[in-house]
Amino acid sequence: MESVEGIQVIIDLFQTIIKFLGRVAVQRQLIAIVLILFVAWYLSKPLAKWLGRLYGRWLEGQRKRVAAEGTESVTEDTHVRTSLQILQPLLQIAQLIAFPLIAIFLTSLTFLLFESLGWTSGLLVDASLLLVVFLAYRLFIGILLMLFNQQKVFYYETRFFKPLFVVIIILLIINNITELSALARVPLFPFLGGTLTLGTLFLATIGLYLWIVGTGFIQEVLQSVITNITSADPGVVEASLILFRYLMIAVAVIVVFQLIGIDATTLAAILGGLSIGIGFAMQDVLKNFMGGIILLFEGTVRPGDWIAVGDTIGRAEGLSIRSTTLRATDSIEYIVPNQEFLSSTIVAYTHSEPSLMIKVPVGVSYDSNVQEVQDVLIDVAKQNPDILPLPAPTAPLQGFGESTIDFELRGWIEDVQYKAGIEAGLRVMIVDAFAKNNIEMPNNQLDVHLRSGLPETGADSTLDDNGR
Repeated sequence: MESVEGIQVIIDLFQTIIKFLGRVAVQRQLIAIVLILFVAWYLSKPLAKWLGRLYGRWLEGQRKRVAAEGTESVTEDTHVRTSLQILQPLLQIAQLIAFPLIAIFLTSLTFLLFESLGWTSGLLVDASLLLVVFLAYRLFIGILLMLFNQQKVFYYETRFFKPLFVVIIILLIINNITELSALARVPLFPFLGGTLTLGTLFLATIGLYLWIVGTGFIQEVLQSVITNITSADPGVVEASLILFRYLMIAVAVIVVFQLIGIDATTLAAILGGLSIGIGFAMQDVLKNFMGGIILLFEGTVRPGDWIAVGDTIGRAEGLSIRSTTLRATDSIEYIVPNQEFLSSTIVAYTHSEPSLMIKVPVGVSYDSNVQEVQDVLIDVAKQNPDILPLPAPTAPLQGFGESTIDFELRGWIEDVQYKAGIEAGLRVMIVDAFAKNNIEMPNNQLDVHLRSGLPETGADSTLDDNGR
């Protein structure tokens, strides 16, 4: 019975909206609002391009000025660099707010026109308020682009801010038509011994989605602020915030369960009935889930650590409950299930120490002077600016090969992500240094010694007693 009444309330709401839209005064204002939005959008595009060209002309003028003064780049000029830091974000914000500002201006002019003609203009006032909200939203996005990573801001704008803005606008419009709190209490259908209302359904779907994505944004902001103003380890901070985020999501899920009528007893009964099927069908998912929990608490792998999984070396990013993103030095991302870290040996380059020892094997001729080779190798390492002075580089003799004396140049570097490039640079420097010091690096070779020859056959090969 309650669900029938709820459906009737929704039907009455739609009928009210249809009657409202059928009025001539409303249609006139809606047409005016649509025209205003179209004209504002049309005018904002050339305005944004004009601002961009104006900024480009100013920057080109500054380039010519600093070039005439003998400066190679505008960023080397203190005045220009300070101006760029101010003008670039201001230009971006101006391009974002151009459309709502023009729309607000045109709406105000249209409102004055309607008032002078004696026409109803209530919707124009509401449209102006919504455009002010849209202006504040665009301004907020512009400020975020100034303060944080733009890729992250665009990601959360698409996933969180735009949906949130649309929801707020829809709720404001509905609130002007009917009482929003009364609409939220409208019953839909019986559910688990109770009645599911429209407000509860909204919170359990759209509300829960916005909460999950919003906690991700809060995590990013807190991580950026904490790592910038403190000396805390970024990996520890990110792991702690990940745990905090999932705790907040768990609390939200429990609250939603309570709202829709699923108490602890009912939930236990449902999970108990499905536990066997879930255990067989989702055992890998559960393993990865538990693996993520263990990794976050134990700190075996933390965001920012350089690790090797199989033959892949990369930086651990995006540590989550199910998997860990591993970004290799060539920017290829590998999604590694968390159970991989618990069931196999993982090479951790920077787990407890950010610096790393690199090793470059070298083979020289047996005719070379051992002490001279070691001195040349150590000197090469000292000349490379990427090799740390302490611990001091070494070049121990590793062994004796078939055709070479084998050494290994060892040195410490500060950042593992440049390991391959530094090793390649050292090899080039070693070749040049050996050439200057006449140190031979022989190829693999095989010496064949003939102990005796075979006598030739035939009449012409017969020798007399004197060997002639």
